[in-house]
Amino acid sequence: MAKRPVKVKKKEIGYKKRPLKHAKRGIRSLLCAGLGATCFVIMFSYTYVARGEVGFFMGTLAVIATIISIVGLRDAYIGHSETGRNLITCKAGAIINSLFLLILFIVYLRGMF
Repeated sequence: MAKRPVKVKKKEIGYKKRPLKHAKRGIRSLLCAGLGATCFVIMFSYTYVARGEVGFFMGTLAVIATIISIVGLRDAYIGHSETGRNLITCKAGAIINSLFLLILFIVYLRGMF
């Protein structure tokens, strides 16, 4: 009967792989998502306190939140082209900013009809 080959453990080399840095545009995208979330909290809380009687300020804040979300989505898209970087921030920023744009679009449609 043939003997089984003995498994030999490979020696671990002393060099470690450095962790990847996050994409710079992805970090900017998450920052835009945070600013958009802040705008949402301000808009919805003030609207709740004022019982729906809000004026020009909330409309301006909604337009600013839309612009911030578009910039964040663009930064996430551009950040995917950075090579040798961790792209999880780009993916998270793209998802969060897309959700904010979807919510704002629904709010705008609700306000029109």
